[in-house]
Amino acid sequence: MAPPRPPAPPTTGQPHAVLLRVAVVLAGYGVYALVIAATPADAGMAADPHLQRGRSVWLNHNCGSCHGLVGLGGHLGPDLTRLDERLPRKTLAVLLASSPAGMPSVELPPSDLDAMVDWLAAVRQTAAWPPRSLSDSALGAAP
Repeated sequence: MAPPRPPAPPTTGQPHAVLLRVAVVLAGYGVYALVIAATPADAGMAADPHLQRGRSVWLNHNCGSCHGLVGLGGHLGPDLTRLDERLPRKTLAVLLASSPAGMPSVELPPSDLDAMVDWLAAVRQTAAWPPRSLSDSALGAAP
């Protein structure tokens, strides 16, 4: 006669723990998405043609496809949220024209560069990013 089998170890509930963690992460993301959707864009930013020009430069040159902004966007280039604090504007103009580290060369008039840097600073201060509608995406063309 064969010896008796030892009892099966008790289940630890790990599948349930994994599902619970996934549910918590998804719920957190849902709350984040609702807060972002409910946050009104800064009215002063929308009314300022200089800032709107900067936004158009960002969108028309598809900067968001490589660069992040407020943690959103591409990851090939550096996040530009605090760009205005890190580099002087003259350095920015030289960097854009010289296409560092595989970045496409972009020659912007000084007024466009100033507008884009001012818009980036305004986005950082107001958190008015990402755009609120799907037709107004970070990777699409400006209206």
